[in-house]
Amino acid sequence: CTDVQTSGDIGKGGIFTHSMLLAIERLKAADEEEYSVGMLYNGTVHQDNTVFQSQQDITLNSSQGFSPKEMCWPLIPLGDYKAPLSQAVQTAATSAGIPGAGAMGGMVPGGLGGAAGMAGMAGMAGMAQAFSGGDAAEIGQQVMQLLAQNPQVAEQCGIPAAMLSHISDLAPLLGGDGSPQEFLSKIHGVDPGILNKCVQCSVM
Repeated sequence: CTDVQTSGDIGKGGIFTHSMLLAIERLKAADEEEYSVGMLYNGTVHQDNTVFQSQQDITLNSSQGFSPKEMCWPLIPLGDYKAPLSQAVQTAATSAGIPGAGAMGGMVPGGLGGAAGMAGMAGMAGMAQAFSGGDAAEIGQQVMQLLAQNPQVAEQCGIPAAMLSHISDLAPLLGGDGSPQEFLSKIHGVDPGILNKCVQCSVM
């Protein structure tokens, strides 16, 4: 963030970190096996704007005469990748019995257990119908409430309970942000000065 702003960081990964990890997940889903620092920056800003809607401005600086589009991002997952926040959302949704939630990817063991799990499933009886109808916003709000009531689910996935208060909208993680290809189209316009494809970069 800028010098006059306070970062939304609670010591174990904050808004920037989780926005970047979500962007890496989306780029992986779009079959992008090589991309620039500039492309990842665009994706990170997009995730911050849609999921966290934070007041901080994520900025990127480079040396004079060098552009972020000319440097390849080196830390790209080799296999399937699911960001910690996506893992938490999928674990909560699966534990609540939402149809199709298991297709979101590998689930962290545990989920909601005992009375909390049963109450979550009973209290979210209407979620399945809304989810099948494509109401990602409503489902996102319900999952957010479930995570707030059961912070151990988020903590299992590496999301400290304090981080939950920074989340504004989970709908983008439930299909509300379109396909991976649509994601690529959206992040191209985040900063027109930074291309979303590697131009003169190479993996070292």
